[in-house]
Amino acid sequence: MKGRADNDITSEDIIKEYIDTKVEQEDVELFEIMANDISEAIEDIDSKLLSDQNRPSFVALVGYAVKMDVDCVLKEWFADYERREGHFDIADQRENFLHMKNDLHNYIDSKTVDGV
Repeated sequence: MKGRADNDITSEDIIKEYIDTKVEQEDVELFEIMANDISEAIEDIDSKLLSDQNRPSFVALVGYAVKMDVDCVLKEWFADYERREGHFDIADQRENFLHMKNDLHNYIDSKTVDGV
């Protein structure tokens, strides 16, 4: 997958590379549906986070959260992330996924420290 041009990368590519090499198409479709639901938490409908170019990393992060059993915080985190990181670069979907994954972990850690 790493040899694939980033503008051709799919959410399935990112999931297979970083989360689960044996992910099934049905799982990816579920993550797509969940991503649609979660996207409603983002106030700016023109946000780069919701753009077609960012869709692969967005859906892959949903898949990651499901696999890590932290999907319950995604709506809250995505809304917060979009407010803080609304001007991020979406050119490299792999890097974007890794950045969002790291931010999600930091968010969860901060909530755990705060006792939430």
